[in-house]
Amino acid sequence: LSKEAFYHYIESGKTDRASEILENIMNEMVRYLQLKELEQYIDKIPLKNRNYRINLMKAELFFIKGDYKSTMNLLEDISDTEFTKTELINLKAKCNLRLGKYEKAMEYVDRNLKICQDVKTLLCLIKALEIKGIINFELRNYEEALTCFRKAIDVNDKEMKSSEFEISLSLFMGMTLERMGKTGEALEIHLNCLNLAEKTHNLREIPGLKINIGWDYYQMGEMEKAYEYLEQGLEIAHTDRLRVYSLYFMGLLFEEKNEEESAFSNFLKALKIAEELGDIDKQTVIKIMIVRLYIKTGKYKEGRKTAREIEKLISKQHSYIKGEYLIIMSEINLLEDNLSEVRSSLKKLLELCDEEKDIFQICRARYLMSIISSREEDKTLWKLKSQELLHKLYGNEKRKILKFYTFFEEFLSHKDKNKQDKYRVKRREREYEADIIEVEKLKGTSFDLWIDVTSGTVWEKNRGFINFTHKRKLSSLLFYLVKNAGQSFSQEELYTNLWSKKFNRMTDSITVKTSISRLRKLLEYDLENPKYFKTYTVPYMNESRYYFPEDINFCLIESLESKKD
Repeated sequence: LSKEAFYHYIESGKTDRASEILENIMNEMVRYLQLKELEQYIDKIPLKNRNYRINLMKAELFFIKGDYKSTMNLLEDISDTEFTKTELINLKAKCNLRLGKYEKAMEYVDRNLKICQDVKTLLCLIKALEIKGIINFELRNYEEALTCFRKAIDVNDKEMKSSEFEISLSLFMGMTLERMGKTGEALEIHLNCLNLAEKTHNLREIPGLKINIGWDYYQMGEMEKAYEYLEQGLEIAHTDRLRVYSLYFMGLLFEEKNEEESAFSNFLKALKIAEELGDIDKQTVIKIMIVRLYIKTGKYKEGRKTAREIEKLISKQHSYIKGEYLIIMSEINLLEDNLSEVRSSLKKLLELCDEEKDIFQICRARYLMSIISSREEDKTLWKLKSQELLHKLYGNEKRKILKFYTFFEEFLSHKDKNKQDKYRVKRREREYEADIIEVEKLKGTSFDLWIDVTSGTVWEKNRGFINFTHKRKLSSLLFYLVKNAGQSFSQEELYTNLWSKKFNRMTDSITVKTSISRLRKLLEYDLENPKYFKTYTVPYMNESRYYFPEDINFCLIESLESKKD
C-alpha cells in the first residue's frame, strides 16, 4: 500500500508527500534487499526535493554496491548539520575503511565517538564502535577489535535490544575469534547468528553468515560442509564483495583438495569482480594464490608474469600483503635457482615482518633460508627456527605450512635425483633428449599446449590447467596423438593400440568417437573449428581418421625411464 501511495503522489506531483512515505519504508526495503527498487524510488524524487535522509540512503546504496567514490562524492554534497553529522561521519569512516585508508577511517570514527559521548546518541555509538572494531580487525589488532565489539554488544543488550545489531556485531566478533585461533567458538557464534537471522528474516546478513560458516568449517578441515555453506552463500549473495569472498574461499578449498582446474576457475571469477570493484587488496591476494597454482603445476613463467602484475599493485598495500608478495617471489626464484634473488627477498621480508602477527610468513621465510644457506649448521638452525613456530599456527595456515615443507623437500629430492635423468622432448617437428636443466628452461617458454607426461600436467593457453584426474583413457589418447603428431589414425588403430582389444566396428566405433569428443570439450577453445584434434575422411572408403597437427606450438615431456617401462 505504501508503494502504491508513493507512486500516486509522484504522479500527482506531490513530491513532498512521496518523500515522507519513502522515508518510512526505505529501511524495510533495505532489510528485504529491495535495493534496485529503492534506488529507482529515490531517483524519482527530484534532487531539489530530497531531504538529507533520502540523500544519505542514496549514499548507503552506493556503498552497498561497492561504489565508494560515488558515496564520498554524494556525502560531500550533504550539509553537515547536527542531525546528519554522526551518520555522515560513520559512512565516511566506512568508505575509507573499504578503500584501505585505515588511518583516515580511524580519525573519522574517533571523532564520532567523542560526539556520541557528548550527546549520548546510542545508535551512533554502537555503529561507531562496530566500525572501529572492523578497522582494528583489518589491521590485525584482534584484542582491540574484540573490545570494541563487546562494548557495542553490551550497549545494544542494555539499551537498544536490536536483533539486527546483535547479528551484525556477533558476526564480526566470531570472525575475530576465528582469526585468534578460536574457530570452534567462532563457528558456534555464527551458527547461532544464522538461526536468529533466519527467524527474524534478516536477509541482508544471511549470505555473509553462510560464507563465514563455510570458512569456519574450512579452517577446521571439514571440506564438504565448508563447500556446502560457501555455495549457498554465493547463490544468495546480494553484493559483489560477498561474491568475491565466496569464490576466493572456494578457490582455496579446491586448491587444498588438489583440484587445480576448479581452484583456478574460482580465483579468476573472484579476480574479475575484484577488478570491477577496484578492490586492490583483494586483487593482490587473489593473484598471489594464482601464482601459487602456477608454481604448484610447474608453470614458473606464467607465475612470474602474474607476480609482475602484483608488483604494480603493492605500493600502497599494508605490510602483510607486501610480505606475501616477497614470499611468492622467493619461491619462484628458488625454483628457478636464482639464489641471490631469494636471499634479497627474504632479507626484506624478515625486516618487514611483525614477529607477533606475521608468524605464517616468518615460518615460511625461515624454512626457505634453511634451503639457501651454504653451511650445514645454518641450514639446521633456520629449519629448527621455522618448526618452532608451528604450534602457534592453526587451521588452513598450519595445513599449508606442512604442505609447504613437503613440496620443497620433494622438490629438492627430485632435483638431486633428476640431475642424471634424461627426458624425451617433442616440439613440433623436433624430437630430442634433454636433462632436467633443459626441461626447467622449457617451463619458462610460451606454448599453446604443454604436456608433462611424468607429472601428468596438461596446460592449454586458453583453458589453463586441465584436470585429467580419473580420466586415464582420455589422457592416454591425448598423449598418444600428441606423441605421434602429424600421423593420422583410424578408429580401429586407436582402439587396438589404446584399449588393447579386438575392434568391433558396430560397438567400439562409438567409444573412439565419444573419447575424441570429450577431449575436444576439455581442450578446444572453438568446438566448431577444432585446433588440436582434427578429422578427415578417406576418399571412397567412408572412414574417419584422426590426427594432432604437427605445426601446433606444443611441448611434450616424457621421462626416458618411463618410456622404457
